[in-house]
Amino acid sequence: MQKRLKNSFNEFINVENESSKDIVELSHKINLDIAVDLTGFTLNNRFEIFEKRCAPIQISYLGYAGTTGSSNIDYIIADKIIIPEESQKNYSEKIIYLPNTFMVNDNNKKISNSKITKSQYKIPENSFLLGCLNQHYKISPEIFEIWTKILLENKSCSILLADGNDLSKKNLLKFASEKGVEENRLIFAKKLNNLSDHLNRLKLVDLFIDTFPFSSHTTACDALFLKKPLIALKGNCLASRVSSSILYSLNLEELITVSTQDYKDKISDLINNKSKLKELNLKIMNNKKHYSIFDTKIYTQNLEKAYLKIYENFINKKELSNIYIN
Repeated sequence: MQKRLKNSFNEFINVENESSKDIVELSHKINLDIAVDLTGFTLNNRFEIFEKRCAPIQISYLGYAGTTGSSNIDYIIADKIIIPEESQKNYSEKIIYLPNTFMVNDNNKKISNSKITKSQYKIPENSFLLGCLNQHYKISPEIFEIWTKILLENKSCSILLADGNDLSKKNLLKFASEKGVEENRLIFAKKLNNLSDHLNRLKLVDLFIDTFPFSSHTTACDALFLKKPLIALKGNCLASRVSSSILYSLNLEELITVSTQDYKDKISDLINNKSKLKELNLKIMNNKKHYSIFDTKIYTQNLEKAYLKIYENFINKKELSNIYIN
């Protein structure tokens, strides 16, 4: 990825080992116009660079699913699903509304063609495989209990999960066992060395199910890239609406639920209705051709329009305001 980035710019400056003070001074020296923060308050962030104002225009994007609450972040990149207009008051930033979805995708992703079978993971070939490859910290007790109920009601079902760490795996297996679910019905997928093999393995999944209140981002895109349905539970905050935004962008509102009961019922219905599941697979395959979520070029053009608009407003000394890109 770094090699691709280096080849995309006239100049690539690696400041990984520089101090925050030195990075800010360098940014001023080269007259940086716009700085984008991709981490917010997540682990190993360098947010102090933005607090010291490395650029006159500063934007929060993607890595931190919420408002920074900082007067030094001018904008947040979003769409009308993850930040409805009535929620603007909850953000210290002004909103840059991209059309369709704020979520970016790489349309150069490749899927390995190597043969893979459920039996490789000790799953019967005729069984129904649910999948959630989100990190374990996103799995709340409430959602996991719903999953255990679904497994108990559908004996032919198993669930594919990310590998996680030993403690979280132990706790998930313990919780499932206490609810009466056999441990072998939870399959933990070890991390693979490349994305193409990972996507190939995900083809084994019949239906993806999302976490709540922190929804999936990349894993939702991966599921739909593979033409597989994803059941999402939409909440009120940005973090709980990302997968819903992605589904809306493909005209798949029927896969979005708004209550835990609706969420459980929709998953159970698709487990037991193969014809409906097949119809959804075909719909996703068709919609991928006609909607722009997997068109990186169009996304880039919209993002560039936003950057040009906010820069134009800045040089014309206009007051910060929400930006709508059509």
